[in-house]
Amino acid sequence: MIDQLFQPTSLIAIALIGSLAGILGGLLGVGGSVIIIPSLYFVLGSEQQLFQAAAMIVNVFIAIPAAYKHYKKHGMVPRYIAWMLPASITFIVIGVSISNLFTGQAGNILLGRILAAFLAYVLAINIKRLLTPRKIPHPDDPETPDPTKHILKTRAISVGSLHGFTAGLMGIGGGAVTVPMQQIMLKLPLKNCIANSSALIIISSIVGAAYKNLSLPSLGYKIQDSITIAAVLIPTAFIASRMGAQLTHILPTKVIRILFMILITIAAIKLANLPSPF
Repeated sequence: MIDQLFQPTSLIAIALIGSLAGILGGLLGVGGSVIIIPSLYFVLGSEQQLFQAAAMIVNVFIAIPAAYKHYKKHGMVPRYIAWMLPASITFIVIGVSISNLFTGQAGNILLGRILAAFLAYVLAINIKRLLTPRKIPHPDDPETPDPTKHILKTRAISVGSLHGFTAGLMGIGGGAVTVPMQQIMLKLPLKNCIANSSALIIISSIVGAAYKNLSLPSLGYKIQDSITIAAVLIPTAFIASRMGAQLTHILPTKVIRILFMILITIAAIKLANLPSPF
């Protein structure tokens, strides 16, 4: 399979995958794995565990330029990041440990279908939010306190825990969890959720990628194969991530949400091994 990686058509395809993962990861705060893992299926075949390990490395390099851009735009809410991060780091290790129990071809397929089911859930949440009219405040309405000052610390810890577990189990950056959950539980605007997610992914993905890659020999894979795949993806992903993060602060929220929904629909169809129209 690694020999196939260095064929000209494969190199071009993977460079394009890196670009797409980078720009959408930076734009949506999702890390990029929801693009990388399904796309690698098309190019290199079904090796879910290996692709997860490589994608977790790439997530770090997508998140760094995106997080920096969001920071410069004052999009982050630091105290929520500080509350979410320790739980995220702890639970990403637990998630990777459980992921490693899915061995062989059947395990790879099952793990892919679990990720597809999760993405379908995220899609449903975003469809609901897209179709629910946003209430416009009226001058006579009672003043609503700023939610960023009154959210319980335990809610942020819960979001971090769910982020880490899902990221570790499925080999994703975790933004597909963290972004909607921050909206639901922390009542933060979408663009703040994306910025916080990018910051969270940096540290949690470093821990998760290290643990996942060190586990590869026990799963029948070589660590150097994961690193090689990641090395081909990283250059274009890193550059495109910065562009994506810039677009977060330019595009309307509705456009960002629709792009996110299209992305996870395509990914879910591929991971579920269903016929894809795309």
